[in-house]
Amino acid sequence: VRWWAEHRLRRRVARDLENNTLHGAVRQLIRAGLPITAVLIAVHPIWGFSWYFNSENWATAAWQKVAETRVDEWRGAMIDAAVSSRAASGVTAPGVFEIRPEGISAGDFSFIVIVDPGEGDQSQHALRDQVLLAAGRDRVKFIVIASDVVYPLGAMKDYEANFYLPLKGVAKPIFAIPGNHDWFNALDGFAANLMEPTTARAAIDARVNADLSLSSTTRDRIDGLLHGAQRLRELYRVPAGLQHAPFFELHAGGFSLVGIDTGIERRVDDAQLEWLRAALDRANG
Repeated sequence: VRWWAEHRLRRRVARDLENNTLHGAVRQLIRAGLPITAVLIAVHPIWGFSWYFNSENWATAAWQKVAETRVDEWRGAMIDAAVSSRAASGVTAPGVFEIRPEGISAGDFSFIVIVDPGEGDQSQHALRDQVLLAAGRDRVKFIVIASDVVYPLGAMKDYEANFYLPLKGVAKPIFAIPGNHDWFNALDGFAANLMEPTTARAAIDARVNADLSLSSTTRDRIDGLLHGAQRLRELYRVPAGLQHAPFFELHAGGFSLVGIDTGIERRVDDAQLEWLRAALDRANG
């Protein structure tokens, strides 16, 4: 008890001396000021980010290191599964990865490209009216989201707030190319929501098999992902789930659009490169 009392007394005396000096005042200001500044930055709609205190975002660097070397193998397995599920002769078969939105065969048309849509907060919803206005025009036939469809980890739990709600009211087909954040969960969320359900199931199964089934993605979880995505598409009436891979091609008269998935390390796997060469040939220059 004597040791505890003396220890407390010494600390109290030291603190009193510190509080009565300029050095001590500066120290106290820094101690109190930095957390307060961090909070102000985090909640301020101009300077901050809504996910400042989201631990998943601070962990994304670790997720990237885990996923980046596996992406090509995952995608290769998913491509093979997609080809098999569509009964195609191979990755270069015409139409196997083609998208066909309505209304692009006759005359001129337009489409919208959105890159890194946002975090499901004010920064994303601030542009929602403009997206709805542009997408409602007759000449606009589809929308492409190019990279990082859902922050921070492309997880299924974030799709409602970050994808379906901001795009509610869009009646044109939506296609997408994943970014590094979408690959952090091995593309499970992207496949369930953006790919055609049968192809998505085959692709996710193939990815799990490529990991020797050492994955938290079980058959029950795959069922939950696909049922959840279908429920959200119907609830928000967002026309997604129409492509057969994390890349695609579109050909319409004198126009071609080729969407390429470069994963995390900004490269393509051998199977996608083989498809890409065939898609460029089909573009006829």
